[in-house]
Amino acid sequence: MEMKDYELDHVNSSEIHISGRIDNFLFGKIKKSYFDELEKSGEVFKDNKKDNQLFLEKFFLLFLENDPFSDKTNLQLFEELIDNKKFLQHCPNFYKIYLTVLPEAHENKEIVSKNKELYLKSEEIRSVEYDHYSFLEEVIDSPSHLSQNIYPEVDNQFRVFSNELLLEIFSDDKKIEESTLGEFLNLKEAELDDNFNFKYSDKQKKAFDNLIKNKLSYWDVDPTATTKYNSIRYDGFWPKDFFRFVLGNSSDLYDKSKNFFTVANDNFQYDRSSEVRIIFSNVSKCVFKIKEKIDFEKLSFLRCGLDELCRSSVINYDDKTNLFNFLAYNGEIIKPNETIHTDKGILIDLMKNNETRQPSFYELFIS
Repeated sequence: MEMKDYELDHVNSSEIHISGRIDNFLFGKIKKSYFDELEKSGEVFKDNKKDNQLFLEKFFLLFLENDPFSDKTNLQLFEELIDNKKFLQHCPNFYKIYLTVLPEAHENKEIVSKNKELYLKSEEIRSVEYDHYSFLEEVIDSPSHLSQNIYPEVDNQFRVFSNELLLEIFSDDKKIEESTLGEFLNLKEAELDDNFNFKYSDKQKKAFDNLIKNKLSYWDVDPTATTKYNSIRYDGFWPKDFFRFVLGNSSDLYDKSKNFFTVANDNFQYDRSSEVRIIFSNVSKCVFKIKEKIDFEKLSFLRCGLDELCRSSVINYDDKTNLFNFLAYNGEIIKPNETIHTDKGILIDLMKNNETRQPSFYELFIS
């Protein structure tokens, strides 16, 4: 987009645009009424597969694009596997949603405007009531602190921002930066003083103090790298609402005199058997808005987890790929407006293949 066609929403404001393939994760748990049915869903297959994960995957496909290399729709493939009488008997709530799915595909093509951009919306309407977002909102609970307004229960969007993404920065009606994200950050290891403490500038320290004051992270964050414009990348960010979703809000959890892991073990809000993870791979643009002329020393790049093993073993991105997950300015999280241009695939998994009851979501932030 040429600069002459672009205007900021406000005078003395800035925007950070990040675009490309931005993978993101939705963590949560299946709501009890649906989980009880999901536990029985293995009984509804015609050939007695007894596979709850397969049922969830095939049912979710009813709200996604059909396979272009198949001559059958997702609905036809689902109905080939499922015994309708057993389906109604064991999964009445899922069955009600199933009845909203149209037996024939209907194309809907229209020009859509979002975040000052036009794109073609072209999809086959599968349900008279649900798309894949509203279906997820119906059947799962998840953290909502970092959510958008459209589907507040499902769009917490733990995003992975990587080197090759395109970055544009606008300030005072001028584009002041355009490069890949990796080139813009040009991360270098944080410098420490003789006492092994990070050497903050006054602006950096104020932004850091605001981050701590706002209590956005359960654990302290650690400065691990700086950018060429003196922004800071922090590790160990644990969004507090994500934490509360897994472990509740008992005062014992915040008592530093008590052993955290002992207290946490007594406060799990759900068992791992009900946990679900959805992975979205979208070509999209995220727009982060700042209500002043940007000052890069106030900008913070927050990465979840405490070491590479923690991150790579759970979300399968090493530190060179996963640069950061959330963006903050002067100590406040900026929620991006995201325009999805192309859906590159969605996967849904039950996270119960483990001997412990500890949710795997919780493990993501433990090193």
